[in-house]
Amino acid sequence: MYSTLHDVLLTLPDATKVMPAHGAGSSCGRGLSDELESNIGAQRATNPFAAPMPVAEFVGMVSTGQPSAPPYFQVDAALNLRMRELLDPDEAVVPFTPAEVRAAMAGGAVVVDTRSPEDFATGHLVGAVNVGLDGRFAETAGMVLDHGDEILVLAEPGRHEEAALRLARIGFDSVVGHVAGGRAVLAQLPDLVDSAARLDVAHWDDLADGTVVLDVRNAGEREGDQVIPGAVHIPLAELTRRHDELPSSRPVLVHCAGGWRSSVAASLLRSRGHDRVTDLVGGYDAWAAREVAATR
Repeated sequence: MYSTLHDVLLTLPDATKVMPAHGAGSSCGRGLSDELESNIGAQRATNPFAAPMPVAEFVGMVSTGQPSAPPYFQVDAALNLRMRELLDPDEAVVPFTPAEVRAAMAGGAVVVDTRSPEDFATGHLVGAVNVGLDGRFAETAGMVLDHGDEILVLAEPGRHEEAALRLARIGFDSVVGHVAGGRAVLAQLPDLVDSAARLDVAHWDDLADGTVVLDVRNAGEREGDQVIPGAVHIPLAELTRRHDELPSSRPVLVHCAGGWRSSVAASLLRSRGHDRVTDLVGGYDAWAAREVAATR
């Protein structure tokens, strides 16, 4: 990367256009710009990685604070080397009746509940993983689902096809259907419905003794001591393979930055057998604001 940047790209004229390959906020790198177009001159003047420096310093900058790579990255790298049929974006997603939902869940299908964390917490199918469709849905789903999973989508009316399409874009073509009727079906499957506890920061002092605080943010989000003291750090993208590092005998409180990823992580942990899991509404930002208010 150093050689490509310093020995090739930075030798080009300043007016040479630079078109980004990845967007800001993705797991493809740290500190990605949200600019849609730039040029070599602007990058030379403003990009810290373009400043003159020894190779060792560059390597240190690039390898520090990078987000954990979602598991689907490796899967997609392999899929991209194969010939595959084209995706038909108009293919209908099969509706499942309550009886078919029950049978699919009994057969091992994974329910992906695409509603908001607030709606998910009020009631959801047991073992469902909550990945909100209004967030970074596909990337996050690729962090917590296995490529071989049979997926059953639960979405707000009219949004199941969007969910299936976005999953297919990262190589997850195994959406077997959607829960017809969405949340309304929950009343017809009462024995398969559960709710989720969420903690408001105002009740932070009510945490049970021995609670494990789990931080699922990326490493770069924790720089400058922006951490809750004593929190265990397992990035969300690593949680599927590292969840057994958490003690099963103690309650777990999950937090992220703002409260969206924590619902994903908490639902994943419950689906993997952790039965005393709560997540923090508002995440680290809410906790930090509480700490600031307490010092005034």
